[in-house]
Amino acid sequence: MRFDDMCTIARITSSQKTSLNIPLNYNDTICVVCTSSGKIITGVSQLKYMNNIPMSVHAEIDVYNNLISDSDNAVSEISLFNAVNFQPVIPCNECISKIISLNPNSSNAMLILPDRSIPVLQINAFLQSQNSIANQFKGASSVNNSDSYQYLQNRLNEFLVDDDEEDEENEKSKEKGRKKGLFNFFKGKSDK
Repeated sequence: MRFDDMCTIARITSSQKTSLNIPLNYNDTICVVCTSSGKIITGVSQLKYMNNIPMSVHAEIDVYNNLISDSDNAVSEISLFNAVNFQPVIPCNECISKIISLNPNSSNAMLILPDRSIPVLQINAFLQSQNSIANQFKGASSVNNSDSYQYLQNRLNEFLVDDDEEDEENEKSKEKGRKKGLFNFFKGKSDK
C-alpha cells in the first residue's frame, strides 16, 4: 500500500473521531496497519484512566488490541501519523515488539514513509540503540521517537521544579539571614 493511501485512511479515521466529538491534539497519533491478506486496521492514541490515574495508550497498542480479536493478525505494512498534521511518526520500540510478538510473520512488516519503506526490524534495532544511549543519562528510563516530546517535557519540568525548590531555599536563606542580621545588628563587624 502506498504512503498516500495510508495517510488518507488516517485522515478518515481522524474525521470519524472528530464527528463523534472525540478531540484529537498534537500529542495524539493514528496508526494504520495493512495485514498480509490486505485488511486495513486503524488505531488511535487515547487517554485511559487506571485507578483514577491518566495513562496514555499509544495508537499502535490500540491496533494491537484490534489485531488480538482478529485471526488475520500478520502485519505486512504499518504507518503512524500525527493526528493533527498527519506527519509520519516512528513507532516506539515497545509497540513494535508487541505487534511482532502477536504473529511471527509480522517481523517482515515494513514501515511505510513518504519516501521509502523500512523493514520494521531495522526500526526496532535503531530504537533499541537510541534507548540504550538515552539510558546512560540520569533520569532517562525509556526514550523513543514517538515519546520524545513527552520525555523532553518531563525533563524540563524536573529542571523547573528543581529551580523552584532552589528559589524557595534561597528565599528561606535570605529570610534567615535577615533575621540573623536583626539579632546581630548591634554586634561589631568582627563578631559577625
